[in-house]
Amino acid sequence: MNLIDMVLIQLLLLFNCLWNIKGQYGNPLNKYIHHYEGLSYDTEALHSNHQRAKRAVSHEDKVLQLDFHAHGRHFNLRMKRDTSLFSPDLKVEVSGVEAPYDPSHIYTGEIFGSSPCLQQCSHVTQGKNRPRCVYPVM
Repeated sequence: MNLIDMVLIQLLLLFNCLWNIKGQYGNPLNKYIHHYEGLSYDTEALHSNHQRAKRAVSHEDKVLQLDFHAHGRHFNLRMKRDTSLFSPDLKVEVSGVEAPYDPSHIYTGEIFGSSPCLQQCSHVTQGKNRPRCVYPVM
């Protein structure tokens, strides 16, 4: 087998591997989303920033920042606590018993650097960010 044959076989194997990639760990998320990437970020740092933002007095300290890399791009996520998403007289019942609810982990914000800016709502608990993005209608 000569060098050209070996290179062609390697390219064929590489193309086959790339063609069959579906999502993180090779699993599609659902029938509409075939490729996705999990985020890797410092959950401890996000949790401590969340605790700082909860106690903050100044406007600048209330911003929760999360920078991450995904899909070959760098994203700058800036969020602020937003308790206005809930009624001031919100009551949560669990099995018929009123349970306390603390909305301090709910944030809204933007992904800076994207055009147009994407608004997003997120909730942060124990350093884990669970975002839901809202894209503007064009």
